[in-house]
Amino acid sequence: MNTVHRFVILRTLVRSGAFLVVAGSGSASAIQEPLWTIDGQERNECLGERIACFDDVDADQIADLLVGLPFCEVRIYSGRTGSLIDCLPREEDNDGFGQAVACCADLDGDQVQDFLVGAHFGGDGGRAYLYSGKTRALLDTFSGEALGEEFGFAVAGLGDADRDGLGDFAISGCYANFSGSVYVYSGRTHQLLRRIDGESNARCFGAAVDDAGDLDGDGTPDLLIGAPALGSPQGYAYVYSGFSGALIHRWVATDRYAWFGYDLSRIDDLDGDGVNECLIGAWGYSKAFLYSGSSGALIRAYEDYGNLGASVDGIGDMNLDGKEDFLISEPISNCDGSAPTGRAIVYSGASLERLYCFSGENAYDGFGVQVHGPGDLNGDRIADLVVSAPVWDISSEQHTAGRIYAYSGLHRPDMQALSPVRGRYDSTLPILVQGDHLATHPDLEIEFGGALATNVVIVDDHTVTCDAPVHATGPVDVVLATPVGSDSLEQGFTFTPAISMEGTPQPGSLVLLHFLVEPGDSIFAVLGVPPPVDIPTPPFDGALCIAPFLLGVLLPTAASDQVDLPLTLPPDASLSGLSFLLQALAGPSFAGDTRDASWTNCLEITIL
Repeated sequence: MNTVHRFVILRTLVRSGAFLVVAGSGSASAIQEPLWTIDGQERNECLGERIACFDDVDADQIADLLVGLPFCEVRIYSGRTGSLIDCLPREEDNDGFGQAVACCADLDGDQVQDFLVGAHFGGDGGRAYLYSGKTRALLDTFSGEALGEEFGFAVAGLGDADRDGLGDFAISGCYANFSGSVYVYSGRTHQLLRRIDGESNARCFGAAVDDAGDLDGDGTPDLLIGAPALGSPQGYAYVYSGFSGALIHRWVATDRYAWFGYDLSRIDDLDGDGVNECLIGAWGYSKAFLYSGSSGALIRAYEDYGNLGASVDGIGDMNLDGKEDFLISEPISNCDGSAPTGRAIVYSGASLERLYCFSGENAYDGFGVQVHGPGDLNGDRIADLVVSAPVWDISSEQHTAGRIYAYSGLHRPDMQALSPVRGRYDSTLPILVQGDHLATHPDLEIEFGGALATNVVIVDDHTVTCDAPVHATGPVDVVLATPVGSDSLEQGFTFTPAISMEGTPQPGSLVLLHFLVEPGDSIFAVLGVPPPVDIPTPPFDGALCIAPFLLGVLLPTAASDQVDLPLTLPPDASLSGLSFLLQALAGPSFAGDTRDASWTNCLEITIL
């Protein structure tokens, strides 16, 4: 992914509700706890409007972040902690310094990636600066060819286009020659290798630029370029040969004013042909398109309503299924359809379906204006992600300071505890589920012994509430499942009370009844047979005849979770085939008041 103009979305967000109103919207959906956040410090700073990955500048074995604050400065932050490492001030006043930032190859040979900064209003036609990643010394300056071409609008590090053993780079002037141009430079000599001009009916050619990888099989990485056609009906995206500059693919927007090509990114091979794919955002119509890098055919189109496609990027294999996953942002939306706090959606590279959804904190923060896959930030060997909210407010006096969030990519749910762990089988029961990584997927289900819980609510990343289902009694496995993984507690919940029998029911035999209840329960057991058969011998000591064919007995208060009761069956052989029905009323100590008690399962005992 490469950075482009975000001002249209930002201004829309600042004007807020006129663009999107959600009637009756409530609180935001659950927010996953970030690894860290970085906050802007001044009004209108819009921190996070430009983000790029960076090499490990602080030598902690974790990639760092390059953040541009247009018209102000460029900052380098630690990828591990989010702390500030360095700050580069603008070269000129009002030059747009920081409009675009990108890392490139190690061009000065110091074993650290170098980086580019665009200043599209610098000088007469715009400028771009090449800096040493290790020392932050200025290595070179590049200037536009003509007044007003906005050279430096976008910058990108490339592979080795001239085959001299060193990576190269690209700088765009999106208004050069009216339609826009992209300039490819040698990383070794810094000399211009070629200029690629937009076609006459395109607009803002070069608004987004990225290294596409080798799509035509000539051994040289190719160039992915967007022309979102600002102010005109169509948008375009192109792939050009990195070696010859020949056109490989050309895609045209299907909707008017779609801003197709506003952002784009290469994605590692998903369809198994050994060639990368291309992901194109079209936020004007809230769409994103995934294309085959080899054939150019459309693989999948994504559509929603909240500026989907404002930012896109590959993220690495987050769910460890062997395919790169990818990010698509939607800055004016929410994972659960409530207040438009913005969201960043992770899609599976294998299934192409949604894996995770991350929501912002407040409505119209611009959460998702930039999304980025920086690699592993916390050392767990799982791809993580970075999301910006440039319109986030520190306070009512410091509007649009901006905030950057880093999130862990390890999102398989980890269910650790339930409260309570026992409950009555015959009615729903509120359950508190506790664990880690519980808030990253809205399609979360909880099963108790195979029966789905109801009213599942994700409170935060560590807490979920639900209602246990009506279920058969006894201990059951509890499973928390999402499309990217599951976790279970073996026999984690017990439905009580329950009755089971041990022994063979024969005339005159002794069987042992087990009452599975909650400690402290009182138990009133009831035994009956259907008329006209009478119960000839009370089966319980101290049994009370409560109806012609019904006997009841009050058992001792349960000291543990199980009460055992011996039952001597009538010795009369003529009763063979007779079925006894046994049930119990169990609950807190009751004396004529059974409102807090529940009936157990009904156990049928047939004399053999």
